[in-house]
Amino acid sequence: MVGTSDPVAFECSCKAPEIGGAILLFYRYFAAPPELPDLQDIDVQELYAFHSSVCERLSLRGKIRVASEGFNVTVGGTNDELEAYKQECIQHWSFAGLNLDTPAKRDKFFKPSANGCACAFERLNVRITSEITPFGITNYTPKDWGIVQTLTPAEFHHCLHYSFLVQLPYTCRRAIKIRCDQ
Repeated sequence: MVGTSDPVAFECSCKAPEIGGAILLFYRYFAAPPELPDLQDIDVQELYAFHSSVCERLSLRGKIRVASEGFNVTVGGTNDELEAYKQECIQHWSFAGLNLDTPAKRDKFFKPSANGCACAFERLNVRITSEITPFGITNYTPKDWGIVQTLTPAEFHHCLHYSFLVQLPYTCRRAIKIRCDQ
């Protein structure tokens, strides 16, 4: 089943084809290195309000999940709108400790995909959730973030279908299987 925010094809009705557009996909676990300096005072409501207001003002659309553990953002817009969004994000407390002082470092973190725009999404959806990735495991933090591996999409897909599922708790395996089967 393809969700309405994940179209196979869409008609762009914005100015991105003429002036350039992209989709950003980024996340942050506050406890992962570089750790957010003050993990005790995370204001999830303020984080929600920040992303909602900035994205609405800039006409960005997409999906944003905020939780006490961090944030997970996928938004689309024109290049100028997305650059303004990135600049506001960098100044926000939730980005403290991240070294984003060069364009290359910002691109590595925000992961822009070329030729995208806000039209790839029906609307802006910002939600406060119990976890930033919907795996069904809450209140879990790795004991050693240094051994956590980053996977490419192809590697993650392979793990989902083969070895990785065996190592997960049943509720998480079920959630992943349901999403993969749709």
